[in-house]
Amino acid sequence: MLLNYDVDRVEKIDTSETELVNLLLDHGWKILSIVQESIDGSSTLQGFASSFFILGASKETAEKYPIKKSKDELEKLIEKKYGF
Repeated sequence: MLLNYDVDRVEKIDTSETELVNLLLDHGWKILSIVQESIDGSSTLQGFASSFFILGASKETAEKYPIKKSKDELEKLIEKKYGF
């Protein structure tokens, strides 16, 4: 439970992007929620749905480690790991 956590920035990230989420968590971002959204307008029980992490960060954390920085870092890690 997030008691007294000052959230200044919120990001919605697809659950398939766990490496990105883990980088953000390592740098002080917090999971606020995990949600499911219907893709085709029907209820998620009958139709297609996507799941997302909702992450939040304080102003200080978001300025020190913005999402663009984490995406750039992840891209470099993938290039190093796979050589492309």
